[in-house]
Amino acid sequence: MEQILFKDVPSDDIYFMKNVKKWQITSIVFCVVFVILGTISFISERDVGENRYLLLIAPMAGIALFVGIFISTCCQAKQYLLVFDNAIKYKKGFSPEEKQLIITPNDYKIKLIKFTHRGGYTVCLLFLNQKNKKLLSYKLCQNFTKKQKDALCNIGCKIVDRQQVLKKVN
Repeated sequence: MEQILFKDVPSDDIYFMKNVKKWQITSIVFCVVFVILGTISFISERDVGENRYLLLIAPMAGIALFVGIFISTCCQAKQYLLVFDNAIKYKKGFSPEEKQLIITPNDYKIKLIKFTHRGGYTVCLLFLNQKNKKLLSYKLCQNFTKKQKDALCNIGCKIVDRQQVLKKVN
């Protein structure tokens, strides 16, 4: 029987899903606002002639930005990572199907990469084989918790942590 050693399933976290819903609603509202603003500016500026199409650049950029935010939040909610004692199952946000690597913890190591941003930081798990070739990279959606830190340390593979991510988790 397979035993789960580490898991990151954002859809199981109620706080994360509430945050995703807030971002999705916000992005939809802002897209509607930019569509309305673009329509009003396009209709009201008939005297400008051919240059009136230039008025659509800002609303279209706003729509593109918020559609991108909406799509990325939808994809984050659908991704997951399950590390078993004999395999790694994962689904990335833009991938339609689940993928699986048949590999034991003795055959790979995990390199932790920390990306700092305004809201804190994001941890990316980089799975490498023994020859340092990349097998998989997975960006954690949730905050890196003590429970995840303990589960990651108990996988049984080597963990390369140059940025001291594990020490900073309470």
